[in-house]
Amino acid sequence: MILVRSEEIMFGGKIENHLISFFRKAKNIMNREAHQYGIQASEVRILDILYKEGTLSQDAFTSRLFADRTTISRRIKKLELLGYVKKEKNSKDNRTYELYLTEEGKYVARKVLYIRENITQIVKNSISEEEFMLLAKILEKADNGLDEQQYLKCKLERENE
Repeated sequence: MILVRSEEIMFGGKIENHLISFFRKAKNIMNREAHQYGIQASEVRILDILYKEGTLSQDAFTSRLFADRTTISRRIKKLELLGYVKKEKNSKDNRTYELYLTEEGKYVARKVLYIRENITQIVKNSISEEEFMLLAKILEKADNGLDEQQYLKCKLERENE
């Protein structure tokens, strides 16, 4: 049995390397496959969210996609130009816009969702169902535990040691 110190596994080591490698591979596959529709992985998330939820305000995407308004606006504009997304003023609040998929946008969203499902299936084929569910649970816990307040608290505690 090979023993590995936790320092070798922590962020900045094996975990970070594997996460970066995994997401880079998945993004490369998605970009290559989505290219035929004129989009990249960054636009796929917008299509995915609209496909699953229907109509959303443009502001709803900034927190969901962890990107600033300018970046989101640029991605949405591209999807509009491709004819995948329509943007209309909110009937209740003229200051905001509602976004929804066109029929062509729904078609493309289904196609890229299929690509995502294939990527997920590849992962599921490489580990057991139990490991897959555990991985999802662990990543969710780690994600929920990592925020700016927790970082600042940790930083302050370590500086006071």
